[in-house]
Amino acid sequence: MQNKTYVILNFYYKIITIKLYFSLNILYHRILLKVKKKVLDITGVDCPMTFIKARIFIQENLDYEKTILVKGKKNVSMLKNTLKKNFKIKLEKKNKDIFKLKIIN
Repeated sequence: MQNKTYVILNFYYKIITIKLYFSLNILYHRILLKVKKKVLDITGVDCPMTFIKARIFIQENLDYEKTILVKGKKNVSMLKNTLKKNFKIKLEKKNKDIFKLKIIN
């Protein structure tokens, strides 16, 4: 009976250890990502070049926290609608006509 209890406790100990390892690993990578930031300024570009430049920027900076600066309501709405299919987007108004799109992994 003691041997069976030991086996069960050992099993649960290993599960807890593995869960803790993965939780710490995820936390470490989230902290690391917050340190690495990249910004793309496409305020001087109109559609469809905004989408093309944003797509290249995202592909080249996968391990970074990405921010895209866009000028004009039309450009930002089109880009946001396209990107929200694959990414979580946070939109902030920076100035009168300049918007900040944060892409959250």
